[in-house]
Amino acid sequence: MSAFYFDNCIKKRLHILQKIYTKKKKYNSKSIHIFLLKAYQILCFLYYCKVKKIGYIKEFIGNILLSYKVKRHVRVVQAHNLDSAKTVGIIFDASEQNTEKHVVDCINTLIKKHDVTVEAIGFISNKKKLEAVPTDENIVYFSKHDFTWYGVPKSNFLQTFISKKFDVLLNISIHSSYPFEYITQLSNADFRVGTYTDIIKNHDLMINIKKEKTIDYLITQILVYLSMIQVSKV
Repeated sequence: MSAFYFDNCIKKRLHILQKIYTKKKKYNSKSIHIFLLKAYQILCFLYYCKVKKIGYIKEFIGNILLSYKVKRHVRVVQAHNLDSAKTVGIIFDASEQNTEKHVVDCINTLIKKHDVTVEAIGFISNKKKLEAVPTDENIVYFSKHDFTWYGVPKSNFLQTFISKKFDVLLNISIHSSYPFEYITQLSNADFRVGTYTDIIKNHDLMINIKKEKTIDYLITQILVYLSMIQVSKV
């Protein structure tokens, strides 16, 4: 059950209750109906939080704090291509099947063919998988446990990654999620690149992958477009 689905359910139920109140207000006390309406909202919200294990509350509070921080975040966008970029940060969802292999191939391509320094962080939702991941000098893994209860990164390596001024930040993820939005929107990278999203604050260059929604295709398109960008030499 998504937050969007939950919100729609609440709106529908409230609309029904409001109709009932409008029709029967001649015969019932207004205060009683308001009380029942509020009680219904609270019960639905508590039930949803129980189902989501409080994740909805954390994400809700986190998004409020994120929007506040984004408004205060000052960054000058500077486009880069594969020749001008010297440092690249990568964020990806390691929980998705075969993603890690494609990301490792991308890292090797950037390092060997374009002489770029790469730092990558991979999100893993499963705690057991996090403990079993192989070590890689270019990749650091993180999970929801690296965030506070109100949705702010508490691990030093995440804070360092966000504040680092990469030439390019690659968000190699097909599906949007709160950790990715937080890291991407507050990143100090000169140029943020990722898949197309309705959240315009995420990326400076958005790649449309409607034809083929796979990580492999996204990476291929990112490298193609980064090679096409014309950057003036100062």
